[in-house]
Amino acid sequence: MYKGHKATQCANRGCQNENKNPALVGAHVIKSEGDDKSWYICPLCSKCNSDDNHDDMTVNEIDLAPYNEIKDL
Repeated sequence: MYKGHKATQCANRGCQNENKNPALVGAHVIKSEGDDKSWYICPLCSKCNSDDNHDDMTVNEIDLAPYNEIKDL
């Protein structure tokens, strides 16, 4: 369960922001590869989560929280 966990930095491994900006938002994401089309919540900085950012991102699996588990908290 993810309750009580707090992100301290952007999970995007390719984040171009200086000092890996703090993760201030929980972004709704899906995996781009494989058959799993479930929604996940991932900690991202505001710049990586911007509507203007259409780049694919690479994050560690451990940084993905299943959306269904989060919404039911």
